[in-house]
Amino acid sequence: MRTEYRFTCALRHGLHARPASMLAEVARRFAAEVKLSKDASDGPPAEPADARSVLSVVGLNIEHGDRCVLKATGADAGAAIAALKEFVETQLAEGDELPAPSPGETAAAVGGKLPVGLRRAGVAHVSGRAVCAGIAMGEAVTIGGMTLPESARTARAVSVEAELEAAHRAVASVRHDLRRRAAQTGARLESDLLRAHGEIADDPALWAQIERHVRSGATAAQAVAAAAERFSEQLSSAGSAYIRDRVVDVQDVCMQLLDRLTGGGITAMHVKLARESIVFAETLTANQLLHLDRELLKGLVLGRIGATAHTVILARSLRIPTLIEVPEAARLTKGGGGGQAVVDGDGGFVITSVTPAVQRYYQREQRTRQKWLDKMAPLARRPAVTRDGARLEVGANASSAAEIAAAVAQGADGVGLFRTEVLFLERTAPPGEDEQLEIYAAAIDAAEGRPVIIRTFDIGGDKPAPYLHMAREENPFLGIRGLRLYERHPALLRTQLRAIVRASARGGGGGGGVKVMAPMVATPAEAAWFRGQVRQVQDELRGEGGAFDEAMPIGIMIEIPAAALVMDQLCDHADFFSLGTNDLCQYWMAVDRGNTGVAGLYNPRQPSFLRLLRTIVQGAKARGKWVGVCGEMAGERRNLALMLGLGVDEISVAPGDVLGLKTAVQAAEASRCRALVEAAAACRTTHEVEDLLANTPLRPAEGVGGGGRGGGIIDAEAIQVGCDALTKEEAIKDAVDLLFLVGRTERPREVEEAVWAREETYSTGLGFGFAVPHCKTDAVATPTLAVLKLHSPVEWGSMDGQPVQVVLLLAVPAAGGGAGGGGGGGAHMKVFAKLARRLMHEEFRERMMAASDAPAIEACLRQELELG
Repeated sequence: MRTEYRFTCALRHGLHARPASMLAEVARRFAAEVKLSKDASDGPPAEPADARSVLSVVGLNIEHGDRCVLKATGADAGAAIAALKEFVETQLAEGDELPAPSPGETAAAVGGKLPVGLRRAGVAHVSGRAVCAGIAMGEAVTIGGMTLPESARTARAVSVEAELEAAHRAVASVRHDLRRRAAQTGARLESDLLRAHGEIADDPALWAQIERHVRSGATAAQAVAAAAERFSEQLSSAGSAYIRDRVVDVQDVCMQLLDRLTGGGITAMHVKLARESIVFAETLTANQLLHLDRELLKGLVLGRIGATAHTVILARSLRIPTLIEVPEAARLTKGGGGGQAVVDGDGGFVITSVTPAVQRYYQREQRTRQKWLDKMAPLARRPAVTRDGARLEVGANASSAAEIAAAVAQGADGVGLFRTEVLFLERTAPPGEDEQLEIYAAAIDAAEGRPVIIRTFDIGGDKPAPYLHMAREENPFLGIRGLRLYERHPALLRTQLRAIVRASARGGGGGGGVKVMAPMVATPAEAAWFRGQVRQVQDELRGEGGAFDEAMPIGIMIEIPAAALVMDQLCDHADFFSLGTNDLCQYWMAVDRGNTGVAGLYNPRQPSFLRLLRTIVQGAKARGKWVGVCGEMAGERRNLALMLGLGVDEISVAPGDVLGLKTAVQAAEASRCRALVEAAAACRTTHEVEDLLANTPLRPAEGVGGGGRGGGIIDAEAIQVGCDALTKEEAIKDAVDLLFLVGRTERPREVEEAVWAREETYSTGLGFGFAVPHCKTDAVATPTLAVLKLHSPVEWGSMDGQPVQVVLLLAVPAAGGGAGGGGGGGAHMKVFAKLARRLMHEEFRERMMAASDAPAIEACLRQELELG
């Protein structure tokens, strides 16, 4: 029997590795031979690919819009094509999502720009593309790629049977090792990666190539190397960058096979770092990265590798400063290694000749960052409370215990959303009760006594599970998903609830530990049904003598607009609510957020959407219910004023965003934010709302003469006595860093550029040992005066030729006032003029020179400049 199915590839990124592996999984369920090919009418015919082979399918280079044909031959060919047709039409799109950059990641373009201090020192550098932020310094270590040892290249085959047997053993060994490591690792990303490589090791097309070369007279090792080369060439010619990046995956698996076949002879697999190191490589595989000592690995400089390569994704998850697309990366180090190197993932460049000037620059950079971390550490332990006393919990969204631990280290107040559907996807059967219990217990332990909201599985829509055999839906986002799936699979829900309720015994009780929450609730009847299911499980466990938290809160996600108008009734059945703004916004605006044609409407700052949120929160608060927000909207800094103004109890964000948002809350005034929400809700367009947010600070400025610590243009913490700068460049950097440390800028390098733009026009050394560098830039939030009293005078090019001992750096917002009330940038430049005039008076200069600490300098400036 022979049948076929034709379809057009709708995947934006083409039929790359992940959807190809999903397709292969379906094809493997049947005995029929299934072939995939491009429609011959679209161009020259290509050899059909075995649908069971991920490598063969990816090798077809099927891109968006290509017409494809699936053909099956065999006894169950009809059933195979029917299953594949359903898969393509209902589930294939799930595999099109590409990993997103981690929160806070810089996107420095190729051609990274040196900081001005290093440029002026004539430092040589090589630019790359920064894919993970951060700065690292260490010994340069070069790692090579997949190279056969000389003995393996010149070896002769013993016999076809012996070489095939050796290849079989190597494949089995690698496959077993990958699966074992996937099961043992606690990090989901690593586990998924190792499983994917296990599939490549099992790929029939890879084995076919190995066998063909062995039967042509090659040894097993030579055959593996030839197969790797063949697939690398094929994938490298693909039109999709994502598919090209799969070359590294093939090389990764083949390198492991060769290491087995050569008895550990692939030296690139066994690199040992002796001290803190920066690794240089053309194409580093994920397996090579996983085998490096993570305590000593400080940075990566890579050449021919793309942003979607698994090595890069893994490096981002491990927060390793990383550059890619660096020309001749493996040849940058002297003699293949040795010597110091610096990776600047903020600027997008690497320095391989570390001069004393470079060392001093980055030592100062690291010192500033450490000061910032030390300053933030106490804030991480304190609750996020606004200046006028409103508290906002800052929790984390997480899918694993490791993510929770990272969030806790950042000061997370709890876990606002623990996603559980990842346990149910990409497997042939659902997880059992004990397996789930172990995972939930680990998550609760990682939270260290903080509340954890566990969301029951949200399967359907863009997250189908193959073993549920869900029927095809015209619009799965509006179909059987979330809670709507539970009644069809009661045993699945009951198993999960038993695991969650049992895990609640570890949460400390009293309702403050574990909370359970259901997704996609639209009606009070659904909320009541879910609450009843939890109570049934609790009764069941009570009868078995099991331990659990009797007071475990039961909540629901608000992600369907209909819920907004029945909040009073929902409150009868829910102890708390969490707003899933991603789905709520797309349902409210009737847009598919993945559809670029209507993407402009998908904006949580739509005035009508803000009114919807206000209605929901007010409805819940009227009944005394706790309300959190766990959608992406909560994690954007520019939306923080909206969150505070709406009066929600909590925002749940990516772990890396927790600390920054907690500190921003502490600087804000809730009353000001409440007024801002009312004004935003009255706007007519998103542009009006965004302009309002951009031009309204979280707190009013105290003005030029603002009194008190941290207020106005003078902040005592922006005054440093005994600065050890040795040059003008270092002094300006140190002064700008003070602005960063007191929270007046998040982009110190931009401020430094703006200062030097003025400085290179004319020297700001006014004479008598004083310099007043200044700038206007949108990189500062509030007009600020930073003061340095140098330990040793530095040459400045002053008008009187004298070196400078006191630096007063004035930075104001470019917009003409920013947060400054009454007078804006012009008023603050009057301060500059007044300061210049005062410096002409000997009495003022002597008083400044005599001041021995920051309070004395602050008092002098406030009095002399009449700042209050």
